[in-house]
Amino acid sequence: MYQIDLRELELRVDRLQAEIERAKGELLEVEVARQEAAVRGGSDARGDKH
Repeated sequence: MYQIDLRELELRVDRLQAEIERAKGELLEVEVARQEAAVRGGSDARGDKH
């Protein structure tokens, strides 16, 4: 029977959660920059959401 090492899975989950948090931070930075560009009248702010 195939054995699963729960500790290894927990570590993997922790690493993936940390990666998700980093990605959320990057997304927030991009959204803030886009809003700032819109306020300044920049051409990068189209206002469309994906």
